[in-house]
Amino acid sequence: MNTPFTSPCALVLCLALAGCNTSEGTSSTPASASATTPSASAPAPATPQASGPSELRALEVNGARVLSSQFGDLNGDGRSDALVVVDPASEGQAAGKGPSRTVLLLIRDADGHLQRVAQNDRIIPCERCGGLAGDPFGYARIDKEGFTLVTEGGSRERWGNEFTFKFATEQEAWILEVVRRGVRDTATGATRKFTLTAKQLGKVKFEDFDPSTLPSARLP
Repeated sequence: MNTPFTSPCALVLCLALAGCNTSEGTSSTPASASATTPSASAPAPATPQASGPSELRALEVNGARVLSSQFGDLNGDGRSDALVVVDPASEGQAAGKGPSRTVLLLIRDADGHLQRVAQNDRIIPCERCGGLAGDPFGYARIDKEGFTLVTEGGSRERWGNEFTFKFATEQEAWILEVVRRGVRDTATGATRKFTLTAKQLGKVKFEDFDPSTLPSARLP
């Protein structure tokens, strides 16, 4: 849990902060998003400053860009952490092909430094992997001691996924809590939706999760 965050393997991001819960990024967060609830007893860094995209500039190397950056308390310690989606360089890629996005969890330590603690390269598909619906990245949202990632896409059949993870103190990891999947035929109006809970999914860590292992939401 204390691996220094490095921009794809080189730079440490450091900034002192006193529990700021600002959200920044290109994604849109729906009105139903849960507000972050910091712990009032958590110690604050000595020199408070605002968190923001400037802390993440070291990620934008070799053509990569920060697609979404959300700041809030991911593990209940009262500090402002970061949920970041990085889009690798993908110019010239054909439709349906290209590198998936990288999702990073950056946790702020007692000194105010962001530390990379987990990464997943399988949840959010490539920019051109959403069919006629366009980019399949919906949004990222920080919840109370956890976060949610949404993907959507398709052509005639429009599909959507919502993946929610919660921090488990015992494992010191974010565990998949619930999956919501659905598909709708835009021509006939036929729909199919289902929900999978942690009891059905087992204890799946964020960094190990692969959506391709889930049951398909396709219509018969």
